[in-house]
Formats: sequence, C-alpha cells, structure tokens
Amino acid sequence: MTIAWVRDCLSVAATAMIPISEIFGSVPLGLVLGLDPVSIVLSSTVGNLTVALILEVFYKALRRVPRIRVGMERAEAGKIAARLRRSGYAVLWLFTPLIGIYLSTVIARGLGMPFARTFPVMWISVCAYCVAMVLAAQIPWPTGSP
Repeated sequence: MTIAWVRDCLSVAATAMIPISEIFGSVPLGLVLGLDPVSIVLSSTVGNLTVALILEVFYKALRRVPRIRVGMERAEAGKIAARLRRSGYAVLWLFTPLIGIYLSTVIARGLGMPFARTFPVMWISVCAYCVAMVLAAQIPWPTGSP
C-alpha cells in the first residue's frame, strides 16, 4: 500500500460520488489508473454509497429548500417510483446503478421505504454492477483488425 495507491483509490471513490459519472465513471478510471479489481470495486462502492448515507442524514433539511423539494417531489411521482411501489426492493436492486444513487435514495426515502432495508439492497446492487464491469473489462474483446 503506497501513497499513489491511496491517491488512486480516493480518486476512484470521489468519481463515484459525482452524480453524472458515479460507478460508470469510477470503474473505468480505476482500470486506467491500474488499480487491482478488488480496489476498484471497494473504492467505487464506498464512494457511491457514501452519497446515500449523506442524503439519508440530510434528507429533511434538503426537503426544506424549495427548489430541491420540487425536484424530489417530481422524482417521487415519476415512472420509476411507480415501479418501485409495485415491485419494491427488486426494482431498487435493478435500477440503483442505472438511475444513480442520488435518485434511488430520494425515491426510496420519499416512498417511505426504511433506509435500514434499502441501504443493503443498494449496496449489493452497486457491488454487483461494479464486479460485472470489472469482469467485462477483463474479457479480451475482438478489435476488428486481422
């Protein structure tokens, strides 16, 4: 464990916290930086799920900000929220990495799903997607050249 390794892991975790990139930006960054697969998955997962913890802690305070409250209410009334009401944790498991940890946390919280149950589902989901992405990167894909 070197300072460069710690710096690279923190870079991956920080990238996983950015709303636009999340794990779909952090896993490729970890691969480019030359991190081992376990470090990539752990750094991406920890960085991404830190956002869920922050949102849970500050959820009520964020709801008091008018502009943020409108966005939260719109997310809680959308199509994914309707699917989540019908299918619950299975949809949360499937969609968390696809729609992002921010939206998943807000929708689940707005629907009254207990964080003690949603957090493990999100954790497993993010881990599974990170592992799948790292494994897919290990496959020798054809380049198209003869």
